[in-house]
Amino acid sequence: MAPQTLPWKRFCAHGRQSPLSLPARRWRHPMISLDVLIIQLSGLTQEDLKRWIDNEWVRPDEEDGTYVFRDIDVARVRLIRELRDEMLVNEDALPIVLSLLDQLYDLRRRLRDLRHALLHMPPDEMHRILTCHLMSDDVYYNDNED
Repeated sequence: MAPQTLPWKRFCAHGRQSPLSLPARRWRHPMISLDVLIIQLSGLTQEDLKRWIDNEWVRPDEEDGTYVFRDIDVARVRLIRELRDEMLVNEDALPIVLSLLDQLYDLRRRLRDLRHALLHMPPDEMHRILTCHLMSDDVYYNDNED
């Protein structure tokens, strides 16, 4: 039997901090069709939804030539509607706002994964890695550099 790689071993590979690459969780959720989504979300038009798909703001799967939406896609559609209709973000600004939100969500996920890795790391190993990291030249930023 092969030894199991602990999360903190992947994190501190080569003695330097690197992005944590824990396996993605795959959950099986029911998918709904475009027509069902439009019925569920009153006020959502097929034209709006297709434009959002064309703009790649929503990325549903395709089955037999029709769009099917996972829970995450439905949440994304709700977010876009809220930004547009309640917060009055115009569609020209939506790609920027969505990109920033995506970056924020990704950062939160990475921090959660990092926390998980740190919780499972032996204290002496954590001390060694943090000391190595804090002593490296690229840790501190100089605002005066061009």
